Amino acid sequence: MRSGANKVDDQDLVTRFEVRPSAARRAGSQRRFAERGQSMVEMAFLLLYLLIFIFAVIEIGRAWAAKQAITNAAREGARILVLPYCPDRSCRNVTPDDVCNAARQTTMQYLDTAGLSTDQSIAKITFIPNNRCPSGVRGEQVGIMIEYQFSTPLPVLLFNSSSPVIIRASSIMEHE
Repeated sequence: MRSGANKVDDQDLVTRFEVRPSAARRAGSQRRFAERGQSMVEMAFLLLYLLIFIFAVIEIGRAWAAKQAITNAAREGARILVLPYCPDRSCRNVTPDDVCNAARQTTMQYLDTAGLSTDQSIAKITFIPNNRCPSGVRGEQVGIMIEYQFSTPLPVLLFNSSSPVIIRASSIMEHE
């Protein structure tokens, strides 16, 4: 008698907790179908931010390389200005204008070697002090300042609102 009561209880439990397979399948498939679009939208948002980050790193790297090349070009031009005789030390009776032309040519050549444009409207070279050629007096401070228009397709990434970003570099040395 006891065993028969257990059988009824077992069957009763089975019927009470019976899950209909069609209802369970329907609920699961509806959830999966609704989540498919959600993952695509999330990926679109993440991909957008990832691409912006990658392009920002590239543009900042390009601007940094241009800044370093412009700084080195100004340093090379200032070095030519303070040489005692002339750039190659083989000539005599050199005028200050010859030294300034040699410094300007060296600066432009360095910019060209670095892959930057040497157009006068893009790279503006001025002599320090007062935009004049140095007289060559010992102790005089001379130098070169370069203003370069760095063009970028994404100026917002360089924290600037206009497209040609102005990069300035100068180098001042004491004439010996």
